[in-house]
Amino acid sequence: MTVTVRTAAVDEAPAIQALLHEHALASFGEPELSVDEVRSWFAQRNLEFRVAERDGELVGYLDIQLQESGRFPADVRTLDGEAGAALLDE
Repeated sequence: MTVTVRTAAVDEAPAIQALLHEHALASFGEPELSVDEVRSWFAQRNLEFRVAERDGELVGYLDIQLQESGRFPADVRTLDGEAGAALLDE
């Protein structure tokens, strides 16, 4: 099953939140974000979003902060090694 990376859409906020929730529970033992908080990120002009998908299911998340300095800090969240590699390649 191949992982596909694509641009995320605001209407996917609930699925993104569920993915981030699963990651936070596995990594930190507690949930992290609400759907409304994830949805609000899409209003920020300096962020770009990608998701990794396998068989119609989100398996990874990436946001890239576009800074005037030319730096592009990235946040990758996944519990899937193949999805993580695909998002980092992005």
